[in-house]
Amino acid sequence: ADRAAVAETPSAARPLLSTTPPESTLDFKPEPYLFESRRLRELILANLPDPRDPTQGVAPLQALASLDSHRHGYRDQLRQLTHDYRDTLLYPNLVVRWAAAHVDREERARMLRACVARFPDDDAFPEALFQLADLEVQTLGSGNEASRAAGIERLRALVARFGQTCWGKLAAQRLGLFDPQATTNPTVSP
Repeated sequence: ADRAAVAETPSAARPLLSTTPPESTLDFKPEPYLFESRRLRELILANLPDPRDPTQGVAPLQALASLDSHRHGYRDQLRQLTHDYRDTLLYPNLVVRWAAAHVDREERARMLRACVARFPDDDAFPEALFQLADLEVQTLGSGNEASRAAGIERLRALVARFGQTCWGKLAAQRLGLFDPQATTNPTVSP
């Protein structure tokens, strides 16, 4: 009976092959990869060497790109890069990543505060501010509401000042998680 109904249906009205899109079965979430590609693009554009200065090259960017943050010794490798490339545009970015990779939360927070204070006009500033704010908002449930409030305020400032960067967009997403009222107007402080 079903075959008869299909046979009577005009061919233009039924799909030739009734399949689901292949990507729907992969359980693949592209957002982390999109963020990483935006972060990398912004990092490269902000730290490209000045073609008028022959002493600068792409070696610092290549060295950073060769590191894997998931491998043992990553933080030590970053420290070495900060030493090797201390006179380059990439230096603040290396310091911020080195600070963010510290395993001890208190020391990481102290180092990120120092980065925020030291690099306020550098392209590494939004990353340092985000990493510090993210650390502070993670104190939820610890009884340290002042730290959580400071983190939310830092996220708001990041969105207001750097909303079009990858860090500003990530901060806006975090605000939606930690401060639901921020999703309606993330740039306004209460």
